[in-house]
Amino acid sequence: MLASTDGTEATTAEVASTDDASTDVTSTDVTSTEVTSAEVIGAEPPSRHRSRSRAPGSTQAALVWTVVGLLALIVLAGLFYLGQRLVASPVAAPAPTQSATPTATPTPTPTPTPTPEITAAQPAGVNEWNTLFGGECLEPYESPWAEDFTVFDCAAAHTAQLVYRGNFGGDATTAFPGEAALAAQINLLCTAPGILDLNAAGAYPNLQMQGSYPISEEQWTDEPRYYYCFASRTAAEPLTASIMGAGPTV
Repeated sequence: MLASTDGTEATTAEVASTDDASTDVTSTDVTSTEVTSAEVIGAEPPSRHRSRSRAPGSTQAALVWTVVGLLALIVLAGLFYLGQRLVASPVAAPAPTQSATPTATPTPTPTPTPTPEITAAQPAGVNEWNTLFGGECLEPYESPWAEDFTVFDCAAAHTAQLVYRGNFGGDATTAFPGEAALAAQINLLCTAPGILDLNAAGAYPNLQMQGSYPISEEQWTDEPRYYYCFASRTAAEPLTASIMGAGPTV
């Protein structure tokens, strides 16, 4: 055993050493307590205010909208680029072409169709006055100035007969003598010998002769210049045979 002085010191040192060790143990216990407290803090239940994980549907919708946004940006960028190209290089308008003015084709002046030459008596039926040839029997008959005549069978009862068609003659330089001068001639021309078949005409008393002729310069100019001789009975009694002669002999 050490001396009392030394012994005191030794005892004190041991006590101090013992106290230090005790203190260290206590510190270790405290540290262990802190760790345990930290573990407890980390184990506490999650707060209701923390953001929850998103549902799968919401994630897909977000992806769709993201894709749509990207496509819209691409389209807008393409339109912008196209607009810049169009502005930078405008398309030249085609040069107007001068259309040729159509040349008017002159309309040919129609040539009047000449009236065909009448070479024989017209058949039964309605015929224009200037198409009669001579020898046609007529039914009905009212005037030598009619525009149309109905040709009838001469063997049947009829009212009149065109017994002769003559021509005043002359040429294009022959002047129109006037209606009165022609009227004065027609009586002589239509009663000339040979106009009627006297044997056939003798069976019909009270025969009369009427004539028609050009009454204007226009008709006179339109050659040939025909005149027409019609035989009928004054009382409009019928004829039943042809009374036409062979033609004027003079």
